[in-house]
Amino acid sequence: MIPKFKAYHKKQNRMFPVYGIGLDFITEDTLDGVDPGTNCFSGHELEDIEVLRPTGLIHKKTNKEIYEGDVFRQEVEEDYGDERTYNVVTWIRERAAFYLIPTGTYEVYLDNDLENEEAFEWLFDQAALYDFSIDVSLDLCGNIYENPELLK
Repeated sequence: MIPKFKAYHKKQNRMFPVYGIGLDFITEDTLDGVDPGTNCFSGHELEDIEVLRPTGLIHKKTNKEIYEGDVFRQEVEEDYGDERTYNVVTWIRERAAFYLIPTGTYEVYLDNDLENEEAFEWLFDQAALYDFSIDVSLDLCGNIYENPELLK
């Protein structure tokens, strides 16, 4: 399977499928041909682009591919009532795996180098490694780029 990347353009506030990616360029998957600055980005333009890695999994409820940065809502029945949490699909380089990080601790992940794994063991205790395609209690409700309000 060839991984299908997608990218978010911060200034244009839009997500797009990636056709080509290299060390110094990203090209949008479009039928419009290559148009530098519009659908082909290089040099300083890359600062405005976030590339999202595919997890290789499909969400069963929506039949959509799951990407880094996607946000899932999970509802768990507790004795005191239903508890709703939001979790971000996050690539943890130090563990070479995708994790669901609760939105409340996602900023901690972004602001720290996790190479000192012992200092951040609590983060991994709160995170989960899921097969997103099987767990039906998870609802895909957006991503951190197009729906930043989900991080609050």
